[in-house]
Amino acid sequence: ARVPCVECHIGPGASFWVKSKIDGIRQVVAVITNSYTKPIETPVFNLRPAQQTCEECHWPRQFYGEKLVTRTYYRTDEENSPWTINLLVKIGGGNPRTGRLEGIHWHMLQENKVEYVCTDRKRQEIPWLRVTKPDGSVEVYSDGDYEMPDTSQPDVQLRTFDCMDCHNRPSHQFLPPATAMNLAISKKEISRELPYIRQVGLDVLNKEYTDSAQAYDGIAYGIKTYYEKEYPEVFKTKQAEINQAIATLRRIYSQNFFPEMKTDYRARTNNLSHFTNNGCFRCHDGEMATKDGKMLPRDCTTCHIIVAQGPSENVEDLESNIAGLEFHHPEDIDEAWREALCTECHTPDQGY
Repeated sequence: ARVPCVECHIGPGASFWVKSKIDGIRQVVAVITNSYTKPIETPVFNLRPAQQTCEECHWPRQFYGEKLVTRTYYRTDEENSPWTINLLVKIGGGNPRTGRLEGIHWHMLQENKVEYVCTDRKRQEIPWLRVTKPDGSVEVYSDGDYEMPDTSQPDVQLRTFDCMDCHNRPSHQFLPPATAMNLAISKKEISRELPYIRQVGLDVLNKEYTDSAQAYDGIAYGIKTYYEKEYPEVFKTKQAEINQAIATLRRIYSQNFFPEMKTDYRARTNNLSHFTNNGCFRCHDGEMATKDGKMLPRDCTTCHIIVAQGPSENVEDLESNIAGLEFHHPEDIDEAWREALCTECHTPDQGY
């Protein structure tokens, strides 16, 4: 959607116009004196409420049902082997046919109220939450014996859950290297015929650079040096693929890494999903429970159903079942995936 910046950043009417101009003076002074923080601190605590921004178009009562999502990941082996998974994501909402409140957007429905306490400014550590249901009943969940803190203290935030608690990067996204690499390989912008290109690409993107110029040089040097040393025959015969990979990696870097501002995926955590950042697991971590032992659900099928999965880029080649499949991990980790959080292994820098 082509939504002008001011639609979210500045409210309607004269009062918001005046406020934005006054705030603009502060920003001009900060730029002139180079006194602003790097990176710019997030979240923005005086951001306009989601009810005045997101919900102007995405109203909470809208029912979205289920959405089919296809993701292809590539392993860090010599063949850059693919693994594709098809998910039916239960976005949900208020179902007009059944009257049920369901799916991920259950959190956002006006009939429900979810409040939580976070113990850090990034809203990543959530040890306590309270759910008020349509019938007025209240459930309080906490991590262990954590008690409701004194919200009058400046370092304690009691926040009512809204769109921005999951969709905290609806724009200005900074993709982790693994996500960007998966997309580039899927679109044939980086050739799978280059051995270990996924791992080598991650390595050069994750290096610390002082500025973009140094990064562009470092990416080219890292890729060329690796293949010249480790795969001299590939270096001789696949110069076109190597140069294309370098160009694509430079583009990925230019769109997602800003070393002069100290801004990239490490400074801009994305709460949507739970694969490389805790996201959903900030609450649904298997530890949150009421005093009488009721656990906050962490079952995979609460939010999505796997309808196809397997080691191929082609959906037609995958094991499939519209009723749902049990998750199969690409690596043999036995039953560990049932208990461990994805983020215990899948860090933002390595992905998947």
